[in-house]
Amino acid sequence: ANKSLAGGGSYNTYQAPDHSAWSMVAESTEAPSSQPSQRITVHVTGGLPASHLYVWATNIWSTNSSTYMVREPDIYPSGGTFSYTIPRGYIVTFTSAYGQGRKFASSPAPDYMHQASGLLPEQAGTAGDGSEEPALLSPQEGAFEYAPCGDGSVVNDCVQQRAIGLPTRWYPVKSTSNPYAVLGYDWTGAYTVTGSVMFTGNDAGQTAGIIGRFSAQYGAGQPQLYRGYELTLRTDGEWWLWKNSQCNCTGTLISGKVAAPKAGTWHALSLTMNGHTLSMSVDGRKVGQVTDNDAKYTHGAAGVMTGGWYGVSFRNMSVTW
Repeated sequence: ANKSLAGGGSYNTYQAPDHSAWSMVAESTEAPSSQPSQRITVHVTGGLPASHLYVWATNIWSTNSSTYMVREPDIYPSGGTFSYTIPRGYIVTFTSAYGQGRKFASSPAPDYMHQASGLLPEQAGTAGDGSEEPALLSPQEGAFEYAPCGDGSVVNDCVQQRAIGLPTRWYPVKSTSNPYAVLGYDWTGAYTVTGSVMFTGNDAGQTAGIIGRFSAQYGAGQPQLYRGYELTLRTDGEWWLWKNSQCNCTGTLISGKVAAPKAGTWHALSLTMNGHTLSMSVDGRKVGQVTDNDAKYTHGAAGVMTGGWYGVSFRNMSVTW
């Protein structure tokens, strides 16, 4: 159902629970410049419908929106088999389902929270679409979903980063980015973001943390660059406050060390931002304080992050002021 393409790229296939419909998304964004296109052949089996297929194509590298979600000629497979040539840099969807279309929608009005306490998981709620995603948490990279905690609890009351292993990119990236998600809105003034993290494995070097004053994401293939502070804890007990930036030109403001956290145990992190004064706590104990007089870092949202593509659990996240 999913695999890499020999000429560069990959495909993922989906089917309805009752096998009444299916879709396949193929992309060639990793194809080398020497491979301007590649021919694929698809065999539809298992009783899935294969008499009439609809095709949509997107030039993911183009800045011209007219090349996005373009309806291509329908395909009528012969004996359940068809072939198609995918240009380099394209995403093509083949589907037996009908009714799709290219449309533009307006975003709903933002739900500004004047008090955000206990957001993970008690008050967050699921997205309501079966995805098991927290309604108030917005992943920027990675996949943050409700999952068993990993501490022996049988209740799915934790949020875990579930995208394991570096993903296949559908667009050129200039550097490796890490999973993170944000919540809330552009808070100004003093506030404190807290959250508990739990490492699910004993791999050395894993990191996780909380984000404060997130704003001004760089974009353009570098989603890991944004204005904001990251209080990060590593499996060896090292912690640090990282000042992220759009130019990747800042770094660690303060660091220290606590007892190494064991896999399957919870550790509370807290970051208080009061004007230019930043205070950090680990497991309820203040571990550091630093001053940053940068006028661009006075506001922003909160969030959670991991230092790589592995599973870390989060719970009891809150923002208070």
